[in-house]
Amino acid sequence: MWHRDLGGSGDDGTSNVTDNGKGGIIISAATNSQDGDITHILSLHDMYWAINMDSNSNIIWDNCYGGGGGYCYPNTICRAFDGSVWMAGISSHIGGGVDTAYGGQDAWILHTDSVGNFINAKVLGGTLQDGANIIYPLSNGNIIAIGDYPINNGSLSSLNYYGSIDIFLAIFSPFTTQVSQPQNTTNDFFIYPNPAFDQTTIEIPSKGNYAIEIFNMIGNCIYKSDITYKKKIDINGWKKGVYNVQIFFDNGYRIVKKMYVLE
Repeated sequence: MWHRDLGGSGDDGTSNVTDNGKGGIIISAATNSQDGDITHILSLHDMYWAINMDSNSNIIWDNCYGGGGGYCYPNTICRAFDGSVWMAGISSHIGGGVDTAYGGQDAWILHTDSVGNFINAKVLGGTLQDGANIIYPLSNGNIIAIGDYPINNGSLSSLNYYGSIDIFLAIFSPFTTQVSQPQNTTNDFFIYPNPAFDQTTIEIPSKGNYAIEIFNMIGNCIYKSDITYKKKIDINGWKKGVYNVQIFFDNGYRIVKKMYVLE
């Protein structure tokens, strides 16, 4: 019926899929791309990436999570009975919503609301290679996560350990406290007018030394410049469509927003 590509110019890979309750799908993936379909970039490393698509392959929303200094890779995803989204997989470093690292790699269970906003997350693991492989919604609103562990220390120290690699099962009730992903709240920028015809302006609230790059939807960089506060960009002659505007902040963060060009 249709086909399309997803991702950017880096490494992207899917792991699982669940229905979105509206005839479409929500895909769990890992990415370290900084362009293309990827927005809300938190890290140069592998991040959880969730993509909600309608039945005609249009992206409804997408978001990235984790990847603070290391890698995060989701193995599975599900939609709970309240419409929220859960993902589970592995993480290796603190940052981007990962608040603990026990060593090696840990299981990381992530909870978002129905439109992909980060609510909270939990790390389970010890000093070796742990991971979560299955996450499943229960009819009472809770979630069951299943994974494996090779030693019972860290947050798994209360479990029995029979040797080699064992299986853990954990039940989660819905996280009720929303926690923002750790990032500098001064990191933001504005695009206006948007959509635009022949000229648009990029403005950053706090003056500094930043870099701006604009990519078309096949991942080609078509504009690159330095910016300190405000920059007017001539887009006359640009093809009609959607572009990703990426700002590189001096504290290492990158934020991507979509710009719409009309003819």
